[in-house]
Amino acid sequence: MFITAVGARADVIDNLEECYGERLDVVFPAYTSVDLGPIPETRLSLPSPNAWLIATRGNVILQDLPCQPEPVAISRATVMGIHPRLGHVAIPAGDIEGVRVQMIRLSRPLPVKLRASAEWHAENVLGETEDAGGGFRRRSGTNTDAIGGSWFFPEDYLSPFGNRIKMGCAVTCSVSYGLHSECILGVSYRLLVEDTSRQPDWIGIDQAIRRLVISWMAVA
Repeated sequence: MFITAVGARADVIDNLEECYGERLDVVFPAYTSVDLGPIPETRLSLPSPNAWLIATRGNVILQDLPCQPEPVAISRATVMGIHPRLGHVAIPAGDIEGVRVQMIRLSRPLPVKLRASAEWHAENVLGETEDAGGGFRRRSGTNTDAIGGSWFFPEDYLSPFGNRIKMGCAVTCSVSYGLHSECILGVSYRLLVEDTSRQPDWIGIDQAIRRLVISWMAVA
């Protein structure tokens, strides 16, 4: 499943597709982790290059550089799906009616930070949640609709790092966790839920995003 472009990008001087064609090959370089040892490189093939905001390994935005040899070494990659006039694209996340993926960001967070964040939320937030059905826990706070507040995914649907997945919802819903435990790939995404009167299929959405990211990792 690939991203389908729905608009032209007018706010960027350099056209990445003129440099790289219909797909941009990037790589998170190999490195050595203090606690995990050698971490292999991770290559991805990203569709619709103009829709991505790419930070190179030196934290320089790729659009600010001349054409680079592929794969381009990067530190993070973000694709936006808010509005086509901004050069954004439609981000497919299955057939979840009333839910739109506004953003997906790929990065390489430190494993110790991934664990520390998950442990902190489990210790300081999980205890204040209530049963929301289907194994989900929710702290709704002052929110009155069906999605607002802090959510924890079920205990039998953990991140690949073995952590409970947390989601925060206000105007939009945001999720961030370690997606791939071997190459230490982190994913963050933001959802716009159009119908806030009922709870969407959170797991179905997350699984669709996982499949999409994994499809980008299959570099031909």
